[in-house]
Amino acid sequence: MAAVSDYSLPERLAVDPIEKGRFLAELERCRLLVVVGDRPIEFVSREIDDVPVFFLDAGVISGRMLRSGQAAGIFAFNVDAVLDAVAKLWPGQLGLAYTPGYEPFADWVRRGAQARGLTVAERRLTEASEIPRALEALARGSRSIWLAGDPLLVRGAGFEFASELSLSRRIPLLASSAAEVEQGAALAFSADPGGFADPAAQRIGALLRGDLAADSRLAPAPAGGRLLVNAALARRWGFKAPSDGSSRSLR
Repeated sequence: MAAVSDYSLPERLAVDPIEKGRFLAELERCRLLVVVGDRPIEFVSREIDDVPVFFLDAGVISGRMLRSGQAAGIFAFNVDAVLDAVAKLWPGQLGLAYTPGYEPFADWVRRGAQARGLTVAERRLTEASEIPRALEALARGSRSIWLAGDPLLVRGAGFEFASELSLSRRIPLLASSAAEVEQGAALAFSADPGGFADPAAQRIGALLRGDLAADSRLAPAPAGGRLLVNAALARRWGFKAPSDGSSRSLR
């Protein structure tokens, strides 16, 4: 049986380069890194190049990492749950912005939208300079816009532009984590941590055996979590979150 080591991400790595070097050297000896949550995923995507990674509960992850061939995993969002909400609250055209590496996510959205009678207008972005023109184009005719969880789109200047556009045009943003909802997105999804165990175990086992199918490399979160709703925008724009316990308001 393979040995399993458990690591936490020490805060002191940011100020102690020697400790950071030792920590990275230890990680680089691993056959596979299983990385849970956005902060550890961001660290590994920035610092580790040559070790296969299986991520869990990822709301924000770079498209560069997804297309590297070294990454597999399960996202933090459930596409069906988000699209069910969109079909009820903002039927019609859904705008979709994503980066290279997020093609499987875009395909899930296309197929799920079609099943719900939604149309999709999409833009695939490779550079930050493309964001204003692309989002302006999506805003023409879209009743909501979904931003894939690449930091290019959901962090920094990219998200600031998207948020300002959303407020000025009254077009809700759909995002991948609570952080974006707290900063101006209308809706995201929070997965149930307990739902990851079985699908993660199956995929990690297949990955270690070398027989994980290409179309199973990435997966949305299992059903059973909750929608995260921006309470201020819900009041301002007059939309209501589900009242069946499947959502949580963020203020």
